[in-house]
Amino acid sequence: MFFVNDKEVSPMAKAKITKEELAEWQDLDAKRRELEREARTLETRCKQIVEKATDVLKESGKQSIKRFGFAIAWVAGRASVSWKDAFVAECGPEKAAALQDEASKNVPQKLVITPPAATDSEEE
Repeated sequence: MFFVNDKEVSPMAKAKITKEELAEWQDLDAKRRELEREARTLETRCKQIVEKATDVLKESGKQSIKRFGFAIAWVAGRASVSWKDAFVAECGPEKAAALQDEASKNVPQKLVITPPAATDSEEE
């Protein structure tokens, strides 16, 4: 025996679900699927804008630019060696440290778009 909401329940007792709960699930699931469709559409548009911002930044030849108060810049990503623990076990910490140092020299860049502050002037 165990207790649920201070009531003794047999381990063999069957779980119960109401008609209302099933109807609620149906409504919630339909809403969830619609929101997922909307989210995919928004994600696609965001990616298109990021691609365009990437092209503009590359064409500028600069590390960062401002457009209409938005900062568009390359920032360093995170360097990591995912297989580091296994490598250390096999080859030792000195060799792993040397590889980590080498990896930090080739850190990939990622695009960051920062919304304008209220006092930023508009630029084209």
